[in-house]
Amino acid sequence: MAAGRHRERSTGRERRRAGRPRFRYKGSMAACLALLLAFLAAVDAALLVHRHRLLIAEARRDAAREVALMGTATREALLRSDTENAARLLERWALEHDDIAALSAVAPDGFVLARVQKPLPPDRPTLRLDHEVRDGDRTLVRLEMQRDLAGLRAELSRFALHLGLRSLLVAALFAGMLWLVLRVTAMGPLEAEITRRQQAERRFRDLIDRAPDAMALVDRRGRLAYVNARMEMLFGYTREELLGADVERLIPERYRNGHRRRVRAFLEAPAHVPMEAGIKTVGLTKDGREFPVDISLNPVETEEGTRVLIDVRDVTERRAAEAALERAYRYQRVVSDILAHSLRPASLASQLDYALERILTLPAMAEEGRAAVFLAESPTGPLVLKAQRGLPAEAAARCAEIPLDRCLCGRAAAEDRVVFGECPGDQAVGPCPGLAPHGHYCLPIRCGGTAVGVLTVTLPAGHCRDPREEAFLRSVADALAGIVEHHRVEREKAELRDRLARSEKLSALGRLAFNVAHEIRNPVTALGGLARRLHRAFPDATREKDYTRVILEEASRLEALIEALAVYTRTTPLEKAPLDLNALARESLEEFGPALSDQGIEVTTDFGRLPPAELDGPQIRNALDHLVRNALEAMPGGGRLTVATRPCDIGGQPGVEIRMADTGAGIPPDHLERIFEPFFSGAGRQGTGLGLSICRKIVEDHGGRVEVENAPGEGTAFVLRLPLAAAAAGEAAR
Repeated sequence: MAAGRHRERSTGRERRRAGRPRFRYKGSMAACLALLLAFLAAVDAALLVHRHRLLIAEARRDAAREVALMGTATREALLRSDTENAARLLERWALEHDDIAALSAVAPDGFVLARVQKPLPPDRPTLRLDHEVRDGDRTLVRLEMQRDLAGLRAELSRFALHLGLRSLLVAALFAGMLWLVLRVTAMGPLEAEITRRQQAERRFRDLIDRAPDAMALVDRRGRLAYVNARMEMLFGYTREELLGADVERLIPERYRNGHRRRVRAFLEAPAHVPMEAGIKTVGLTKDGREFPVDISLNPVETEEGTRVLIDVRDVTERRAAEAALERAYRYQRVVSDILAHSLRPASLASQLDYALERILTLPAMAEEGRAAVFLAESPTGPLVLKAQRGLPAEAAARCAEIPLDRCLCGRAAAEDRVVFGECPGDQAVGPCPGLAPHGHYCLPIRCGGTAVGVLTVTLPAGHCRDPREEAFLRSVADALAGIVEHHRVEREKAELRDRLARSEKLSALGRLAFNVAHEIRNPVTALGGLARRLHRAFPDATREKDYTRVILEEASRLEALIEALAVYTRTTPLEKAPLDLNALARESLEEFGPALSDQGIEVTTDFGRLPPAELDGPQIRNALDHLVRNALEAMPGGGRLTVATRPCDIGGQPGVEIRMADTGAGIPPDHLERIFEPFFSGAGRQGTGLGLSICRKIVEDHGGRVEVENAPGEGTAFVLRLPLAAAAAGEAAR
């Protein structure tokens, strides 16, 4: 402006000195200069408008690419259901870039994924862009970004000042001005484009380096053009080792042919392949370790052509979690099947066998395919094999009964704990003949806090103890304990019902027998007395003498029957006192000693050390006499009678046991269920048929029970189990 005023003053002086013609010339020059300046101003204005449009277009394209890049990263995170990382990425992006005035991400349902708003003056110009992040036909989220154009305004101001200064300084040099204008209009956008691309590349690399997954750019030849930091960490290579290397280096040899086919198919029709539907393969680290990975693919257009952005995710933990869930489901299914089957009406053996069958469907336990269930019939008795799967005949025979202190199974029951160990097989002295070396889980089956059996499962040799397997087998053992307890309760209920029915029947029969015995006792006594007098009066070797002898024998039988009925129907309370069961047994054998000797029966005794028991001596002696008399009838041609006593367990309480075993013909199977019925007598047997009934009634009146061990053709054993009194039980426990 100062230069312009100076020129105006000079022109005025020259005009006054030169006169009118000079004035015209100078006016023409001024007019030309004014026209030139006006032309330059018009050009400057046009250039300024053009520059403004270019910057606006560049800013819009830059913002569109930036929003699209954010949309790509957001879509990858949302497709992985990783909304937290998506929101964090968007917020960090907006906060780290000063030219972003506002950024929001809103789902179609109104859910705000992220929202950032920076304070700006009211007159600050901004540029607003919307971008929909889609997956196929589905809109995932809508991005809205406001770009701060303060930098653009400042750049336009600087550009206008630059044009004005140049116009004033080079007004006379129009050609130079034109060259400068051309340079500004041609080179400026090119430099801006280069700068923009460099900034976009830096932002892209920064975004990839901060990604939680391993990411890389691969060219059409399969060479790695760029890798992020996570890629280096995941595969163990440095960035220098990976750049330019073939991507197949990261894949095991056996998977490379399939990888090449997938790459060819992808390059023929490039399209986004999400992680969920992408490639599931195996990665190979620098040190040779293999691990499962999922890969997503994205085509990226660059100046060098189409490249592939690969996203690699280590899914080792996810696969392990899926395998754990699958195994837990299998375990739960087996336990549920066992419990469901236990509700069906079936025998204990079939339910135990079904449980073993279901256990052996599991992969780790199906490899050996052997399992067994042992149950103890008493706390101190041996384990008895009740069900088994896969055991060879020799091993099953040897393991039919296992003492509590023998092998892993016996230890598990005796110590009431889970036992895991190795069994070396035939090469060492052990309980597993005919089996190769293997491992065992032995778990106690516990009812009411007490181990009543053992579940054993055979495992391959070298199998490691697994807490999850052990917990599963504990659950199975608990289910088996419930099954065993259920069958025990059902058996006791059935026995109780039978005893109640038998008691009611026998009570009615007893009342009838008592009345009958009472009515016929006196007539029979009178007949017997008169028959004895007649027998003494008749001379020997006469028919009358024989008749009276028969009358006496039959009267004696009737008297014995009446006496047996009196004992059977007696309702008087027991008169208990501390007694030695061994002494009672000796007395009974001594009384029948001559009869046993005359009949050629050998007597063998095995009396254990017994505590005194609270018993009614005469009644227990009566029961023992009936058993000895029964043995005499069972061995008319001679044999062996074995009498043994020992401590025992009765329903969890201590007791004493006496066992009388003969070597007679045994009891026919069809008679076995009726031998304790009143008046039942097998073919060829003599007596009233009340002996075993009386024996059973006496024992049950004492709270005990009678059991029969029968082997047709080999003999019979009767086992009497009698409980101890409280004081005697405490002494026995000590």
